[in-house]
Amino acid sequence: MAKAVDVAFPKLRCLRCGSESFYLIASRIFEAAQRPSLGAFNGDAVDLVCQRCGMIERHLWKILRDAAKPIDTD
Repeated sequence: MAKAVDVAFPKLRCLRCGSESFYLIASRIFEAAQRPSLGAFNGDAVDLVCQRCGMIERHLWKILRDAAKPIDTD
């Protein structure tokens, strides 16, 4: 997962403080939609936690994995 994040975001910086140091945490999401129009997602998430200020970015692994790389952040 770490390699995929590096490829997807080669210039990754914290959105709050600009730090380039992150912890990577993988977690599992179990979610059911209350209304059919919302859809439902069951799968893995990747959390990037800034080592300086603690801001958390969450990315759904399947979407991040399948997206064209690098992902434009500008």
